[in-house]
Amino acid sequence: MRQASDSVRLFTALEIPGDLRLSLAAVPPASRALFPAARWVPDRSMHITLHFIGSVPQAGAMAIRRVLAGAFPAQGTGAFGMRLLKPGYFARRGAATLWAGVSVPDALLSLYRTLGGVLSAVTSVGTGRPYRPHVTLARVPGAAKSDLEAWARDNAAPAWEGKTFPVTSFSLVKSDLTPSGPIYRIVERYGLGE
Repeated sequence: MRQASDSVRLFTALEIPGDLRLSLAAVPPASRALFPAARWVPDRSMHITLHFIGSVPQAGAMAIRRVLAGAFPAQGTGAFGMRLLKPGYFARRGAATLWAGVSVPDALLSLYRTLGGVLSAVTSVGTGRPYRPHVTLARVPGAAKSDLEAWARDNAAPAWEGKTFPVTSFSLVKSDLTPSGPIYRIVERYGLGE
């Protein structure tokens, strides 16, 4: 499943330090046994999405890069810290997403709103929807609610809970869809200033 060669699929995201990604990706054997059909996210792909942009023509991607480079670092979007929290899940239409929670400091919400405003000049991205930041751990087809609740309960105190990391930039990321899952490539990093 690939997008047209004249378009690219983009989103903006916060990167997570490598040691924390490795900790997040360490799937307990009991979780693998509970969800044998799960597609666990590899550590190299773990991130915190800010705004999903979607497929845009190559010219649109260049416009996005220009507007972001011209706007950041933006007033009121300095560096900040984040903390990993306990896991949870979203369940929708017979499928579920397992995730690690993250703290939501005011600086993150400010960045989210500022970035949405900048992107709205060249994309259809907006800030009207509630923002629920998290780190996706796995996608699970056909998960029973009771299994999801058991997973959340059994993993309520993971080794990574409470770990902190600094956020000094965000990234524009290209997503290539492949049969074995998406491959993410950083297009550009944008600093947040002091």
